[in-house]
Amino acid sequence: MHLRRKLHGWEEAGTTEVKELVPIELPSESPFLRIEPSSRTGGPLTLAPKHRVTLGASYILPLPDFVGHVSLGAIYVHTAKQLANEVSPIGVMPATDLLNLNVNWADAFGSPGDLAFFVTNVTNAIYPVNVGGSYASAGFDGYYMAPPRMWGFRLRYSFGE
Repeated sequence: MHLRRKLHGWEEAGTTEVKELVPIELPSESPFLRIEPSSRTGGPLTLAPKHRVTLGASYILPLPDFVGHVSLGAIYVHTAKQLANEVSPIGVMPATDLLNLNVNWADAFGSPGDLAFFVTNVTNAIYPVNVGGSYASAGFDGYYMAPPRMWGFRLRYSFGE
C-alpha cells in the first residue's frame, strides 16, 4: 500500500511495507538451491526511500525576441537512505543529494533550431544505487555505483511548420 499525505505543500510518502513473500518453488534441474528474497515480511520495500524531494527552477533571460528564448534551469533531488537488500551487510543505500543544470536556447536567432546544454551530477557525487545481491549465495557483495558527472549538448531542428 502506498500512502501519501499533504504537509505544508509538500507530499511525503508513507512507509511502504512488504505484506507477504511467497517462496518460489525451483525445478529439480535448477542450478540454484533456493532464492533468497531481498526483503522480509513486515520490512520496508527495497529501493523505496521514505522521502524524496525534487526541486526545480527555471529562469528565462530577458533578451530581445530576435535572439530567441534562453532559459537557465536547475533540478535538485534529495533522496533519503533506503534499503537495497535485507540480506546483504551493505544493503542500505545512503541518503543522496543530486544537482543537475541546463541551458536551453529555443528559436536561436529566429531559426527553427533549438540548442541545449546540460550537466548531470554537477558535484560529481560518488554514491551506490544498489547492491549486487550475491551475499546470500557467495558470501560477498558489491555496489552498483551512480553515473559520474556527465555533460552534453542537444540540437533539435524543426522541419516545416
